[in-house]
Amino acid sequence: MTDAPGSIWVTDGEGVGASLAVKFKSKIMINKIEYLNREDPGMRNRELVFDMGGVKKTVELRNVAEVETFTIDPPIISDGVTMTITGVY
Repeated sequence: MTDAPGSIWVTDGEGVGASLAVKFKSKIMINKIEYLNREDPGMRNRELVFDMGGVKKTVELRNVAEVETFTIDPPIISDGVTMTITGVY
């Protein structure tokens, strides 16, 4: 997903429990995840869980509308990522 028209995913007020699954054409190495929270402070997420082929990483987000980068170390080889919202501001 990129910051281009038609490619941005947002929930429609779903909050905790909302998820997004991205399936890749083949397995890739995931070494970082970048996330941009909503502009509206009342709509921002606080905690996310990324599931990369059974390997899970929980991240805490700052209450800002800036790109946050999370390093995956060691890198994970996976054919998909599922992101689930587990906390909101």
